[in-house]
Amino acid sequence: MATILGISGVSGAGKSTLAETLAKELRAMLISWDEFDEISLAPANYVAWHQSGQDYREWN
Repeated sequence: MATILGISGVSGAGKSTLAETLAKELRAMLISWDEFDEISLAPANYVAWHQSGQDYREWN
């Protein structure tokens, strides 16, 4: 099973630095939400997806 880790914080808190360090240390893929102009890969109904248990396999 895949693990998805979300990092949030105020501007300048070090989110990107932490994410980059974790990705390097864990040899993991890093997807920065800042790089998305439009959420086109998300399930059609994000709220329903979230309430149903957030199955990552529903993301294309």
